[in-house]
Amino acid sequence: MDARNHITRSLAAFVSGAFLVVSAALTSDVYADGVTGTLSGTGAGATVQTDSGGHWAGLITLSVDGGGSVITYCIDLNTSTSSGVHYSEADWTEGYVPNLGLVTWVLRHGYPTVSTEELRAAINVTREPDLASLSANDAAAGTQAAVWHFTDSSNLAGSNPEGLVAVYDYLVANASSVSEPAPSLTIDPATLTGVIGERIGPFTVTTSAASVELSATGGTITDEFGTPITTVLAGGTFFVTIDEVGSVVVTATAQATLSSGRVFVTTAASPKQKLITASTTKAVTTASVEVSAEEEQEEVTTTSEAGSENPIPGAGATTSTTAATGLGLLLMGSAVVLATRRRQI
Repeated sequence: MDARNHITRSLAAFVSGAFLVVSAALTSDVYADGVTGTLSGTGAGATVQTDSGGHWAGLITLSVDGGGSVITYCIDLNTSTSSGVHYSEADWTEGYVPNLGLVTWVLRHGYPTVSTEELRAAINVTREPDLASLSANDAAAGTQAAVWHFTDSSNLAGSNPEGLVAVYDYLVANASSVSEPAPSLTIDPATLTGVIGERIGPFTVTTSAASVELSATGGTITDEFGTPITTVLAGGTFFVTIDEVGSVVVTATAQATLSSGRVFVTTAASPKQKLITASTTKAVTTASVEVSAEEEQEEVTTTSEAGSENPIPGAGATTSTTAATGLGLLLMGSAVVLATRRRQI
């Protein structure tokens, strides 16, 4: 079996495929936030022998929309992918993958976040005899194998290179869970509707970049005072004014920090392997929101006409009117009772 055939092999089970179809449907969003890119190749890695057979294990490269690249690992051992598949940054809840806190620790202490020499030195503190050398291929494959241990309950088995096994053992034995890294860019809320000619918002920008560039066609982006703006700082807000009935899309773009541990999923028609960023890097990130404007609606007030019956409570009657009506009925009832008793006496 060719060492890199793992990237294109068929699904291992129908259940896994059905599970990912649901995941893809839930993550489909025209206005998805974050880094997006296309799988363009592989990097350092090697074939590993596990309790489920031989698999190519190593770095997978995404070419980022807007420029640059991001290196990732697989977090979905039994699902295939291929060059040309498009991916989008997602939250852990969208990934539906277990133990991502442990996986992120592995990524922050494995290759390539830690160089081969630094990783070998860390390993040698915990083992005898010392590991004499460590190649990039074994470091990447060992890190990937450790990731699969937590995401797919996979274990090394059979014959594997000494360095690869040493990396795997070190990362699995020492892993501890860490929190989810922040997204590269999000805007909240994703959609909002207001009145034509008035400021619609606020929209809050959360990003790992210092600031983002804003653009829109058919509307004016402003600050809270109505002053037109084209940039907003991280954590800042903006508003949108639209002069006619309809909707516009506002797009934010930035060169942001994409942390290790961010998940990437695809909305391809067929299930595709999920990925996770192997190390922290800079990448072009975008987010879009839809803003709609409608005409202002006049309030309609219902009032009783002179001589008409009292309004029905809940259909325009006020609380005081309802209370007065009830009190009147109570007094009338009391008078009838008294009159009846007098006649009886």
